[in-house]
Amino acid sequence: MKSHYLLIPVLLLSACATRIHYQAAAVNSPQAIVERVLYEQPDKKRPESVNVTERYVEFGSGSNAVTTPGFNSVTTTAIRKGTRLYYRSIAETRLYQKNRWFVVEPRSSGSRTLAQIYVEDEQNAKRLIDALATLKERAPEGE
Repeated sequence: MKSHYLLIPVLLLSACATRIHYQAAAVNSPQAIVERVLYEQPDKKRPESVNVTERYVEFGSGSNAVTTPGFNSVTTTAIRKGTRLYYRSIAETRLYQKNRWFVVEPRSSGSRTLAQIYVEDEQNAKRLIDALATLKERAPEGE
């Protein structure tokens, strides 16, 4: 019975992620890096579309069709499902290792997680952090 009490903390700790401290550096072609890494996520996390602009990256799982009955007709509107990550909203980007995956977490100034991006190897995770930092630096001023 006592061995069961020892097993519980081990199981809880195995589910935790280990933070890896990393300082971002500038890279060439940051848009290509962001697009590639987002498309290389595991099947359950992989977006159907990725759009990298000068102000944000948008990625998600397609769109929903919403129908609105009108007076004489029915209007169908496509609403995109996904995440839009504005570079200027990123205050810091954290890197964690969780089991065999590396998780990149861009965070707001209030420490809110803006996205979780799963990457298979540490080098690509660090390149993604570099690319996001480069895009933030290059983002135009203003809204």
